[in-house]
Amino acid sequence: MFKKKDKPVRVLIVDDDKDFLEQITLKLEKYGFEVHATANPDEAATMAEKIQPVIILLDIQMPKKDGFQVAQEISAKLSGDQAKVVFFTNTGESNPQIIENNRRLSKEFGAIDYIKKGTDLDVVANTIEELARK
Repeated sequence: MFKKKDKPVRVLIVDDDKDFLEQITLKLEKYGFEVHATANPDEAATMAEKIQPVIILLDIQMPKKDGFQVAQEISAKLSGDQAKVVFFTNTGESNPQIIENNRRLSKEFGAIDYIKKGTDLDVVANTIEELARK
């Protein structure tokens, strides 16, 4: 199990795409992370408060509410050390202006990284591993 200071590194993943959610969960578990996942953005803040994740992967575009709203709700629930938020999305994957806007908004909402969906899952897992070590 991937640990930081002898504690398992908990990752919360919020994405309405259940197939992607299953794939990324399996990959991160293979890397030794303790993964908690939900396809329902309304559950995310409560889950984050309960499990106290080190890393939160948030899809930007979801039907009920976007990842930026979810990030604000989670931030309001967590105290002390805030989890590291990473946004990911398919939105505008071929449009440089949309990608740049998503990166800008991600930073404004306190995210430490932005990953395009479709990135090789091993690369995503390695990125999460690096972020967890910081």
